[in-house]
This record gives sequence, structure tokens and C-alpha cells, in this order.
Amino acid sequence: MVEKSNTELHKLLKKHPAAKEFEFLFDCCRAYFANTTVSYPDDIDAGVFYDLLQHHKLITHLYPLLKDKCDGVSGELLQRAQQALKQNKLHLLRLSGELVRLSKLFEEKQIPWLSIKGPALSMQLYGDVAARQSGDLDILVNEVDLEKSVSLLNEIGYNQISCLNVKHKNRYRRHHKDYLFRHTKHHILIELHWKLSHDWLTSDDITALIWTDTTKIQIAGEQIPIPNTTNHLIFLYEHGSRHTWYRIAWLWDIAYAEITRFGDEINYSNFSKELFYCFITANRLCQDIFNIYHSTLINNYSKHKLRLLVNLAKKALLYPENTKTIKMTVLRFKYTILIQTGFVRKIKSFKRYLI
Repeated sequence: MVEKSNTELHKLLKKHPAAKEFEFLFDCCRAYFANTTVSYPDDIDAGVFYDLLQHHKLITHLYPLLKDKCDGVSGELLQRAQQALKQNKLHLLRLSGELVRLSKLFEEKQIPWLSIKGPALSMQLYGDVAARQSGDLDILVNEVDLEKSVSLLNEIGYNQISCLNVKHKNRYRRHHKDYLFRHTKHHILIELHWKLSHDWLTSDDITALIWTDTTKIQIAGEQIPIPNTTNHLIFLYEHGSRHTWYRIAWLWDIAYAEITRFGDEINYSNFSKELFYCFITANRLCQDIFNIYHSTLINNYSKHKLRLLVNLAKKALLYPENTKTIKMTVLRFKYTILIQTGFVRKIKSFKRYLI
């Protein structure tokens, strides 16, 4: 099964301008999880390969392998990756410090909140706030506390840069799930969520699920509230699928959770067929890219639909420069419609996607 999937991946790469660089990237991913060495090809472009590492947010994961387990690696590549690693660590330390500050402020204002993804997830999965590459902070609050949360962020120097028009505020909140803020001095970005998912992908209420079982993780001596590991992982499946898996790092988190048994508590029968396809598509991609097999036997699904979903996701991750183009939007739309399991759901999803 894996051999056939890898053949399909090879076919997609055949005419790709960065085919050799992608092949080496996949070799590195498999070598990491298999704990083996890898040889650096003479005919790849170090600059192109570095750009792939940056886009797919894999520098923190693959730099140790390139440094210690890769024969003949380009010195220029190692130097650039090491510099990016240092910059990421500094950035994550700044984000972590801001997370600690926010934790104290939300507690003072008695606003229930959760840290999603970012340094908190990095600590939860890997035991290190800088083990993943993160650009911003994602904060989840209850919708009833949204105005208080907005006021709090405004008070400490954050300016809202989405939905500034009060006239359209209610409409925006009906059809969106977060506000974006940027700090006036530190330029830290915060996504303030009142929900985490769109119902055009799946009918499952991921937000309600996240709130059902929470825990805390310690960062710089402060207890940061986060979802429990299983629910956080379920959200990662939905989030990655919503973005058609165009970053390999999203799949890396799932593969790592699988080998460390974090995903063992997921009861797949509790979720809609749409979310079920998010699960099995991601797990199939992990097989193809990392050679990581999911331990749960899944038989009740359409192999034809799964193959189409996986191929769409592979096209998305193979063409990272197109993530904001019309072509990529159409690809994501196809994925969203295909994942629906009934005609009514497809029509509803189509209408919501247009909105």
C-alpha cells in the first residue's frame, strides 16, 4: 500500500521544477522517524531546498538530522538553517513570554481562555516551546467574553487589524471565527478565536469539544491553560484538513503524536464522516511521507474518495508558492466539497465556502 502511494507521489513530482529537492526532503523526513542517516545529493539546489524547509516549517525538526546524520551536506545550507533555528528560538521565547503575560491578565480579569497551537502545543507534544515553528499566538475565549477580551488586548497595546467596521461586526462574527491583532511595538500577532472551525468542512463542533476537557502546562513558571492532548490533536486533524495539508509540519505533529501514543484515546466512531475523512486522509499522508502507520484498522470508507483527497493534498503541499492564488483556492474548494458525504452537505458546504 505504501509502495503504491509513494509511486503516486513520485508521479506528481515527475514534472515538478523542484522534484529533486522534494525527494530529498521526503528522504530526510523518513530518516528522522526511522532514526537512520541520509546522504546529501550533489545535484540539488541548496537555496530551493532551504525555501522548502522554511515554507513547510521543518527547520526545527530536520536541522539536527542535517547536522549530525547527513553525509556531504552543504555548508551554506547548514549555516542558513542554523541561523533560522536561532531566530525561531528567539521568536518563540518572545511568544512564550507574551503568553505568560496574557495568562496573568486573563486570570486577573476572570476570563476563561485557552492557548491553542503555538508554544503551548510545542511544549505539550515535544517538551520544548521552540520545537515547532510558530508565527503567532492563538487564543480561544467563549463568545460571551469576546468584547472583554478585545478590550483587554487593546489596553495592553494590541490593534485589531480585521473587521474594523463596527457596522459589519455582527455579520463578520457569524461567518468567521477569529479577530487578528498586532502589537504596536513588539509586532506580535494574536488570533483571538471565539470558535475554532468552520461548519462548511464538518458538522462536528470542535470548539465545544476543546472546552470539555482542558489541562494546564507550565511555561516559565506560569500555568498555561490548554486543551487536553487528545482534543488538541483532533483539532490539528481538522485544522490541517481545512488548509488542505499544504504544510508538512502539520502532518509532522500528527505523525509524532502517533509514535508517542498521544493519539490512542481518539474514538473515531464519535465523529461525523467528514471529520473521519480528515483523520484517514492525514494518516494516509503520514504513511506516504514519513512511513508512519496508524495503529487503528479503518475499513468503513471509500478508497476512491480517499485516493482523491490524498492526491489533492499532495498537490497542495508540492506547490507551496501557490497557497494564495486562485488555483490554490480552487484546489482547496475541491477538497472541501469532496470530503462531504451527502448531496445536502455538499450544497451547504458550497454556500458557506462562498460566504
